[in-house]
Amino acid sequence: MWTNQAAAKWLSRVDGIERSGAPIRELLMERAHLQPGERVLDVGCGSGPSTAAAATAVHPGGIVTGIDIAAPMISAARQRIGDREIEWIVGDAETYPYPKDITTRSSLRWG
Repeated sequence: MWTNQAAAKWLSRVDGIERSGAPIRELLMERAHLQPGERVLDVGCGSGPSTAAAATAVHPGGIVTGIDIAAPMISAARQRIGDREIEWIVGDAETYPYPKDITTRSSLRWG
């Protein structure tokens, strides 16, 4: 469970964690083939590096939403990513009441 204590521990090492995850994030972005104007839902977005990469890929006209169960992670993502047009949600991705226009199954594409 992502408690405030668990999030604080993660965030105390966030720079190293993000650096070590960069190759995986780059491969994910390559395989996702995101295009301008698309809508992206980043589940378990953490401190936001993959959310920011998706926002860059779908600009202009795209919509990116990052969701994470831990409020401290969303707070850190907002601070780290800055003024980008990203919707940040604190919530459980499995039970969150998404708007009806988000259809995750039809939005999934595999490279």
